[in-house]
Amino acid sequence: MKKKLSILLAALLLASTLAACGKKSEDSSSSALGSSEITSSSEAEDNSSSEESSEESSELEGNSSSEESSEEREYVEGGTITDEGEHYVSEEKLLHRKTVTETNRPFATNGQTEYIIVLGTDDARAINAASFLASQIGLCNGAKPNLYIDADQDLMLDDTTLANRALAYTSTTKYIVFAHERLEQEANIEWATDVDLGYSGYMIKTVGDSVFMKVNSFYGYQTVAQSFCREVLGYEWYSADMQIYTKDGSTLPDMDIVEKPDFDLSWNSGYLSNSDYMASPVTVEDVFTTINGNFCHNSLDFLPVAEHSEAHPDWYAWEAATPINQLCYSAHGNKAEYDLMLQAAFEAVMKNIAANPDDAVLTFTRQDGYGHCICDTCNKISKVFHDSHAVMYMFFVNDLDTLVQAELQRQAEENGTPKRELTILFFAYSGTAAAPVAGTEMDNYVVPSTQVEEKEDGTKVNVIEYEGKSIELPYVKTYENGLECNENVGVFYAPIEASFQDSFYHPQNRQYKTTFEKWSLLSDTLYCWIYDTNFTQYLVPYNSYDGIPDTLRFLKDIGGEFVFHQGDRQNEVYAGFGALRTYLSYTLMRDVNLDAGVLVNKFFENYFGPAAEPMREYYEIMVAHIEQLQVLYPEVFYTQRRTNTMDKLYWPWATMQTWLKLCDDAFYAIEKYKETDETLYNKLYEHILTETIFPRFVICQFYDSYYTEIAIQEMRASFVADCKEMGYRYYAEGVSINPYFAAWGF
Repeated sequence: MKKKLSILLAALLLASTLAACGKKSEDSSSSALGSSEITSSSEAEDNSSSEESSEESSELEGNSSSEESSEEREYVEGGTITDEGEHYVSEEKLLHRKTVTETNRPFATNGQTEYIIVLGTDDARAINAASFLASQIGLCNGAKPNLYIDADQDLMLDDTTLANRALAYTSTTKYIVFAHERLEQEANIEWATDVDLGYSGYMIKTVGDSVFMKVNSFYGYQTVAQSFCREVLGYEWYSADMQIYTKDGSTLPDMDIVEKPDFDLSWNSGYLSNSDYMASPVTVEDVFTTINGNFCHNSLDFLPVAEHSEAHPDWYAWEAATPINQLCYSAHGNKAEYDLMLQAAFEAVMKNIAANPDDAVLTFTRQDGYGHCICDTCNKISKVFHDSHAVMYMFFVNDLDTLVQAELQRQAEENGTPKRELTILFFAYSGTAAAPVAGTEMDNYVVPSTQVEEKEDGTKVNVIEYEGKSIELPYVKTYENGLECNENVGVFYAPIEASFQDSFYHPQNRQYKTTFEKWSLLSDTLYCWIYDTNFTQYLVPYNSYDGIPDTLRFLKDIGGEFVFHQGDRQNEVYAGFGALRTYLSYTLMRDVNLDAGVLVNKFFENYFGPAAEPMREYYEIMVAHIEQLQVLYPEVFYTQRRTNTMDKLYWPWATMQTWLKLCDDAFYAIEKYKETDETLYNKLYEHILTETIFPRFVICQFYDSYYTEIAIQEMRASFVADCKEMGYRYYAEGVSINPYFAAWGF
């Protein structure tokens, strides 16, 4: 169901709540959790509060009549239609071939099943995924199937207690088969051969009464197990503690599925414990190799300053005659030093990947911070390539990859094994974000080339012309046909300055959309690091709910293969309806064309259960309030970091009371489960309690004068206890919330 919600309405709502600020009404005396009664300490204090509120109200009312404020916008309930409308991705860019037909074939009856799970491998990751599948079947209908292994695929079960039990496919055998080629052959299965399953793609096929599952790498074990659960059990994931089944799993459908998540690999947005990964839609196994514990900002882990800088100062960056914490990717134009630097980096990379034999991706990523080398050589190269300081970085990583891939090929031939698949990424981030491509729109982008000269010995070198002089570059690879990344080199772009309240189709993000598009012209492997919170105030609701669907669709449309939608990963609970953002992000990473409005509806119905109605109302009012703040204070509310959104001006007392009153209604709605289903009650209770964190903090921090000293201390004590119990520990990225508690006397 759609409804009209105008910015003008939002302004009026905001003004009305502000006007109520400071008035001690009877209705407001029972805030969330019954935290305290409201008693003014003096009439003068009460009057000053009212005057302050009137000033705030006047400012907001003065803006509400503007043309922008009164412009009517259309929303699916929950605010899931963007300003520009939905931008669905062509099915040609996706892989979701599914034919699933319901049957009367029995699968589980009275908590029993004849089916067994058969693994043709003893890989721990496959066992983990198969165990997850068995446990989900058991949780759904009580019929948890047994799991057996035939790792050598001799059609005899490996379990010594069943050593004489043979495996033999017939049309009536009841097997759920993981990665067993011998059984696939016996069943005469013809798998699709015209598709690229990538890392996490999979195929499922029902043959006779059995089900066969095939994956392309160990990442697929998780995704194929979840697909089986979705189709047979109606499995749906809403949060780490809330998964539901919309079917009873009593019958087994006919399935013919060839599918790959729209983002082949992904990382978690919010907090997930190690035990939560398998059930979630994000990649369960580590994606990246690490060096010294770092998966990114690790270039100096490969080439440590302390180890090399004295003998090789040209390897390191200088800015305004001062060394900085970055590499110089041209070695200051010194060809001999460049070759030594490249060799040292190659040796460090090979040592690292030997210690991490299963990981798919290695990042050779710049250190954090904006700085980059501005030595004479780097400055001249960047000027020629459209002021891009990333171009030297790309040149270096391409040369590094050439050495690495040649060595991996040599090792494969020597060992008689398939060549290891490895992607190497560099960071398009901060000072090296800009792509070396000219133009402002997709139809006028120009990818430059390097001039190439052949020397007397037959070698080719890159040359640029700068201020009438020819400069020879130290790089090995030449680019006479246009700049490009090697086949196994990818760009990891992190547009940290973008506004994620809106998608990349919004004018607010035009420059970042352009940069994404330009990098997509240089590499077929685009990894995306985007953001989903205000890192300076984790508590404040971050209004990216609307932007998530089209942001992910845009990234997929330009060829994104991986997305890290970074939110609050430090706190165990994600305030400000962060759980909704996480759910949308995770679910749409699997299938970007899912209807976001439907997803929002399903989330509230299942995550909050009987409390869905008041929590949905809270969410709607909150989004309207923040959208008005974005109109009034765009310089504050159109960023995800470095601005102070935790200000009394933006969060009136009456508004916070309204939100908490709706939480009280939600608590009342779930009360019936307290005696009948304690486990469910506790989950729903914590889900609601999480959404009280922000308004309670605002009241405890800014509105202590509205309460007696005893009452405010009771409220603060309750808030501190709840935060500690739920695992809410950080006020901002790396900043503990404890100093606030200490200031309150706790």
